[in-house]
Amino acid sequence: MSIIATEWPASSNSPASRAPTRPQPITTKCTQPNYHCLMPHELIELTLGNPAHGGACIAYGDDGQIYFVRGGAPGEKVVAKITSRQTRLRWAEVVDVINASPDRIADNTLPGADLSHITVAAGREWKTRVLLDQIRRVGSRELEEQILALGAPKVTALPGDELLAEREWGRRTRARFAVMPDGRLAVRKYRSDTLLPVDSYPLLVPVFADVFMSPQWHKRLQGDSEVMLVAPTGGEPLVVGENTIWNLEGDEASSRVQWSVGKYQFEVDARGFWQVHPQAPATLVDAVLTQSELKPGDNVIELYSGAGLFTYFLAAAVAPSGRVLSIEGSEQAVADAASNCGTLRGIDFFVGTVDGDAIKDLILELGNIPRSIILDPPRSGAGKNVTSAIGETGVKQVTLIACDPASAARDMENLRAQGFFVANIEAFDLFPGTHHFEIVATLRR
Repeated sequence: MSIIATEWPASSNSPASRAPTRPQPITTKCTQPNYHCLMPHELIELTLGNPAHGGACIAYGDDGQIYFVRGGAPGEKVVAKITSRQTRLRWAEVVDVINASPDRIADNTLPGADLSHITVAAGREWKTRVLLDQIRRVGSRELEEQILALGAPKVTALPGDELLAEREWGRRTRARFAVMPDGRLAVRKYRSDTLLPVDSYPLLVPVFADVFMSPQWHKRLQGDSEVMLVAPTGGEPLVVGENTIWNLEGDEASSRVQWSVGKYQFEVDARGFWQVHPQAPATLVDAVLTQSELKPGDNVIELYSGAGLFTYFLAAAVAPSGRVLSIEGSEQAVADAASNCGTLRGIDFFVGTVDGDAIKDLILELGNIPRSIILDPPRSGAGKNVTSAIGETGVKQVTLIACDPASAARDMENLRAQGFFVANIEAFDLFPGTHHFEIVATLRR
């Protein structure tokens, strides 16, 4: 198994140089079921294999154990510290690199940026490999063959990101942080409740530097458990606490923020969802409209419509005689969507849970089979209930927007079982420095 050492913390009752008689356990609270969280800090030498979904590389121990190792790169030989384990699975972090990858640019990852130790280009290659792996493993060989027949998909950079300086991203316009008892900002350690304080966050636009470092801000944030930093494309940057919203001068501010998509302005609640990359909304809208090939007079059902980003452009594409029926679970988001799309006709907004019954009701409301269904579910995916209901509608086209490759593969496979085939798929690196990316795929039958 090549375990090369066990860490022996100094006993509080003996000199530091004197080892205790047995290894001391990790005492980090474990919130995952079926995990053995009390264990020695074992160090193991491993050769890292393919990247896995979630920001780790896969490695295999001599005894058949499977390791998910964070902080490494494919092909590297490393020393890793085991952090948690199940019966045949281990999670570990790199503590030393024996043979480094040419893609490595730093010894360690930054908090909240699990691919920050490799080049941005290598990060996109990592995500591309994960996408294909999830299509095969979570989807099926048949799904993989359909997609490869279109040409192997690649995770591509957004406009302006092609030549990003390493570790100088500064593209995120929204980020959520935990707050320490003393008011400092922090991120949660992977698979743990442990908070890691941060005094900067290179993924975020740089206007928030004082919020990380200023004692005045730390004092303001004491008592909150989390905070969101929001830099809208229209209006002033905001610090969004649990009960108060401030501008960067520390004055209380409005909860309404504006986001630009081309020449259009969308207004949403500061705590509401919006894409974090400034180029993401326009990029995703363009992909959805190009793939779906909508034309005036088409009818569309939009599931998980949010604050109306896609709704607005879908309605514009099918105007003047087409209709868009949109459903979203958040009342605030639907109110924002109705306001943002107020100048357009032919849109009906509904608040409700997206499930099989809701889809049937929307079909009855529409009175016919829509030209297309636009499906933009949360990270967990649409699920079998929704995809099966879509299959029963008779619709011939579905465009899926997904932020998780495993969920996307599962939803596409469920749709494939309903007779759909993948006609187009694109993937975008909306989150450089992390393992996350976005997928837009259109399926037809």
